[in-house]
Amino acid sequence: MEALYREISTGCNFTSSHRELLLKRYGDRYLRALELVENGKVKKYVFNPSGIERWTVEGRSGVYLVIPRMFCQCNDFYISVVMKGRVDACYHLIAQFIAEADNNYVEEILSDGEYVEFMRKFRYL
Repeated sequence: MEALYREISTGCNFTSSHRELLLKRYGDRYLRALELVENGKVKKYVFNPSGIERWTVEGRSGVYLVIPRMFCQCNDFYISVVMKGRVDACYHLIAQFIAEADNNYVEEILSDGEYVEFMRKFRYL
C-alpha cells in the first residue's frame, strides 16, 4: 500500500488499475473498505489554527481513530496486523486510504480548543 500511496501523492489520479491492485491484494477487506467510503463513513477532522489532522472510520462495531498507513484502534488491526502479521492493514485503514486517494470523505473543521475532548472519545473503546 505504501508504494501505491507514494504514486498517488505525487499527483497521479486514483485509477481503476489502482483499485484492481487493492482488490487483488486485500480481497474482502477492500470490498468492505469501499463500502465504508461509498457510505460516507470516513471523516477527516482538521483542527485550526494548528492544522492538525485526525481521521476516523465508522465500522461495524464503532468509530475508530485511524493514523493513515500506520494504525487503527480496531481489534482486527491489533490481532491480524500487530499480533499475527497476516496482513498489513485492516479494512478501516484501507477505507481511509481509498477515501483520501479519491478525495471522498467528510471533512469537519474544529478549533484547537476542541482537540483534547475529541481525542478523549478514543481513549477507551
